[in-house]
Amino acid sequence: MIYISTSELNKLRRFNPNGFNNGGYLFYKTDQILYKIFKNPFFCNRERERNVDFLKNIKIPHAILPTDKIILDGDFRGYEMNNFKDSKTFKQSSRMSNIDRLRVIKDTCIALRKIHELGLYIGDIHLDNFLYNESLVEGALIDFDYIRFPIDYGKFTEYYRLKKEYYGSFIKENANTDNIKSFAVFLSFMYEVNLEEVLAIGGIDLFKNIMSVLDIKCLGYLIDALDNFDGKITYFDELLPEFKDQPIRKNRVLLKRKINETFLWF
Repeated sequence: MIYISTSELNKLRRFNPNGFNNGGYLFYKTDQILYKIFKNPFFCNRERERNVDFLKNIKIPHAILPTDKIILDGDFRGYEMNNFKDSKTFKQSSRMSNIDRLRVIKDTCIALRKIHELGLYIGDIHLDNFLYNESLVEGALIDFDYIRFPIDYGKFTEYYRLKKEYYGSFIKENANTDNIKSFAVFLSFMYEVNLEEVLAIGGIDLFKNIMSVLDIKCLGYLIDALDNFDGKITYFDELLPEFKDQPIRKNRVLLKRKINETFLWF
């Protein structure tokens, strides 16, 4: 455990991420190590401490996990983690080729699979919790203090919750909903179009309708995966070979046109 006082913490340099930092303030311990201090130290504090205690003792490839917990002025208030230096979020633009983007996506798919193999799910999946380093062509998942055990349904907050239709009720979270949200993240990153907002606002049926314009060989498998709420999961990396030779620019244009046409009705 790391014991630190508020006065000691305030001497550290702040790290200001470019993305949506959900629930914490970040500080540099060194260039390689960050401290995350919770904005609301009383929200699900017992569960978050349990999560940090569990995660700091395991290793998951391409996941930036807690490495130790922080006791601030005598109370559990955050955790230590490695700094994925020179990284951007999946929401930020990149000059990477399509092949390099697929490599980055595969990295984060590996992390997501491993989390699910542990019987956990993330819940709070969104573009800003997926990072990439352009020069290394490497991807990573971050922000695991809200990770869910099966008993945690409804306890934590998330950027958005899934629904099937625009006016539909929310779908119960599990590994499958993680996977569906990850499809929106990966496709947004691939085409540089914010498809996550389409899914969050319009629901799964509207998202599938938008995806139907894509010129890809695996379109049927993609649509089927988006309808899978509790069955065997098809992860995005299983479909990656079908995206290698796609007409990427054409698909980007088709998506943007379809989104513009669709949201004129909202």
